[in-house]
Amino acid sequence: MSPHILISTQGSGLSQPVDERIIRKIDQLVNVRVKDTLEMRRHLDVFVKNEIMSEDEIQPLPSNRRFYPKLSDIRSHMYRATMKHRFSKVDQENVAEKVLHWKASSPEDFFYFRPYGEAPAGHTDVEGDNKEDIQTLLFIPQTAWQRRLLQRYGNDICLLDATYKTTRYSLTFVFPCGAHKCRLPGSWIICSAK
Repeated sequence: MSPHILISTQGSGLSQPVDERIIRKIDQLVNVRVKDTLEMRRHLDVFVKNEIMSEDEIQPLPSNRRFYPKLSDIRSHMYRATMKHRFSKVDQENVAEKVLHWKASSPEDFFYFRPYGEAPAGHTDVEGDNKEDIQTLLFIPQTAWQRRLLQRYGNDICLLDATYKTTRYSLTFVFPCGAHKCRLPGSWIICSAK
């Protein structure tokens, strides 16, 4: 008797690239702020069952990585979609673009952004000396409700609370707060100097 050889075809989809329709769906879902890979997988499972399986004659198996990608593949395509829709790969350019968008969409709010870089020509410090230094990053957003809180509770006393080394950037995060029971910040200040 000859030995029988069992060949499984289920593992053949392991090295297949992700289907273009799945990649487009990931891009679309990233645009509507789906950030979690498990949530993305649930959306893709529904998409494959309702959209792709209803169109194609051959039903893909759940082991087919072309239609059911691994979490690492989903995460990779989510990152690519995020990078594709960014204004720039430089974070402070993205912040500058967002500030322009926020100013246009919320004119009652206050946004101040000074990017990190060389100080403009003729820049002087507090003592009046010319500075050839680097201009530090400064970002101050303040919504209308925060301004109302500071005007209402911050006239007598205003406190500053700062955090250090809490992000991958070496930035200081400062909360100006008025003395009131809800302890909500009257603004946020992000700066690159202490």
